[in-house]
Amino acid sequence: GISPSELSEYVTPASRAPLAEDFLLGLTLPHYYYVFIIVLCVLLTPAFGRCSTRTLKALLVAFVLLHVASKAIVEAVLGMNVTWILRNPFDWVPYFLCGWLSPMWPAVPRWKPALALLVALPMQILLPYPVGMLLWMYAVVICLPLLFPPGTRIPGVGDFLAWLSANSYTVFLFHSFFIEASYTLLTHAGLKGALLYWSVWASTMSGCMLLAYVVLAVLGPDTGSMLFGVSPDPIEANGKKQQGSEPAQAMAL
Repeated sequence: GISPSELSEYVTPASRAPLAEDFLLGLTLPHYYYVFIIVLCVLLTPAFGRCSTRTLKALLVAFVLLHVASKAIVEAVLGMNVTWILRNPFDWVPYFLCGWLSPMWPAVPRWKPALALLVALPMQILLPYPVGMLLWMYAVVICLPLLFPPGTRIPGVGDFLAWLSANSYTVFLFHSFFIEASYTLLTHAGLKGALLYWSVWASTMSGCMLLAYVVLAVLGPDTGSMLFGVSPDPIEANGKKQQGSEPAQAMAL
């Protein structure tokens, strides 16, 4: 993660560099820095797939330590701007490993990860950056799979989460534009610090979800998916698919 004060640099174009460096690091499209990170994680996948669970856990500890050390060097010592902070591979690979290992975490009573999240949340304010933010982010990626293991259904929320998951690609594509707009408006409104950070996050997610909803309603799933990456609720889509297959199944019988 980055500090709230660095959000203003999020959309600042990087200084000019040779074309090959622009291409490899995605400097010509600063909003889409995460494509560079995703490619890196994909390239690491075969190596991680060959490791045992014990080796992966040891790698996770090592990567977390490298995460903290590299963040201190890149930001505090070298004073590099957010263009390079976001492209620091050690800022992302540990979360990727946490997701890889999440199905292997031992089952625990749900009150334990819930309590850990409640304790970690105020640490963002009580502890200096980046310690508090890193503590919170690792608490989320480790505790949420324990709190909601695969197959969990949350009454009244499960359908919404399924819809949001189906349209996460739309959030992936367009969140940067909402970040820029909401940050500008909220900064002029006088918001600062953690309140600014969370308000930008909330307005960005709300804007992306509203975009997905409007596109699905106006353009439909076929055109909307090609232009905006939207997708209908998978539960609803599966239901329609099953209904459509009933006549064929009857004829086959």
